[in-house]
Order: sequence, then C-alpha cells, then structure tokens
Amino acid sequence: MRTYLEDLLIDPDSPDIDASLHRVHQLYVGAIQQYLGSGEPEQAAALQTEALTWFPNSDAIKGLLPASGPAGSPSGD
Repeated sequence: MRTYLEDLLIDPDSPDIDASLHRVHQLYVGAIQQYLGSGEPEQAAALQTEALTWFPNSDAIKGLLPASGPAGSPSGD
C-alpha cells in the first residue's frame, strides 16, 4: 500500500495506480465480509481497522461493522 500511495504522489493521474488501489480496497471489503460470514467478528474488526488506515474515508469499509465507542460498546449507548 505504501508503494501505491508513494507512486500516486508522483503520478496522481495514473489509471494503473488508481485501478490497483481499487483492487486492494475490494480485497479488504471481501475479506472483512468473509470473516463476518464465517462468524469471526474479531478478525473482521481487526482487518477493518487496518483497512481504514489506508482508506480512512471509505464508507464501504466503515459500513461493514458498526462503529465502536469506549470499551467496545456501540456508539450511542
């Protein structure tokens, strides 16, 4: 990911870099969904946290698991 982001800084209009980042994003989404589907919410949450470091504005990733507040309770509690 770091290499893609560095390349994007050098050539921000590169369609190849944009396509690669999109594929990585889709891999994260798919993996999180797979963890959720197989009853592994802790792994899904850990991967979501990692994915959001690279894609902090991704509503697709944010929407896969509910946001947590302090002590892991859902926000708004």
